[in-house]
Amino acid sequence: MWHCLTDTLFIVMSGMICGYEEWDLIHQWAKAKVTQKWLRRYIGLSNGIPSLSTKKRCMGLIELEAFEARFIAWMKAMHALELGCREGEDRNQTHEATAVRNLATVRRKVFNTLQQETRIHPKLSKAKKRVVAATDPKYRDVLIDLNFKDR
Repeated sequence: MWHCLTDTLFIVMSGMICGYEEWDLIHQWAKAKVTQKWLRRYIGLSNGIPSLSTKKRCMGLIELEAFEARFIAWMKAMHALELGCREGEDRNQTHEATAVRNLATVRRKVFNTLQQETRIHPKLSKAKKRVVAATDPKYRDVLIDLNFKDR
C-alpha cells in the first residue's frame, strides 16, 4: 500500500505542532478518529494513516541537506511532490538516523511557527500554544496557515 510522502510529512508536522514529539505519540494522535477527520481537510489519505514504521521510513528516505533546503518551498507547494512510501517496504535500514535528523528539522520549523503566531494567543508560551493546538482544530488551522500562506 502506497502513502503520499507529502501526507506523511504533513502528519508528522501537524502532530509536532500539537506537542507530540515522539514517533509513537505522533502515530497514536494521527490514528484518532477526530484527528483523521481534521487531517482529511488538508490531505487525501487515500490509503489511510501510514503505519509507524512507514512514517519513520519516509522521513529516513530524505537526504537531510535537501530536506532542510526545500522544506519551506515544499510547504508553499505541498501538492507538487509526487513521491510516496510503500507500506512495509524497507530496502535500507540506515535511513533510521536520517529520519531522526529530519524529524529535528520539522521540530525547529514547528517551534518557529509557534513563535510567529502572535495574533490569537500572543502571551502564551510555546508549550501552552501546543496544548491549545492539540485541543482546538481552529487554532491548529491558524498555525497550518502560517506555513502555507504566500510570503
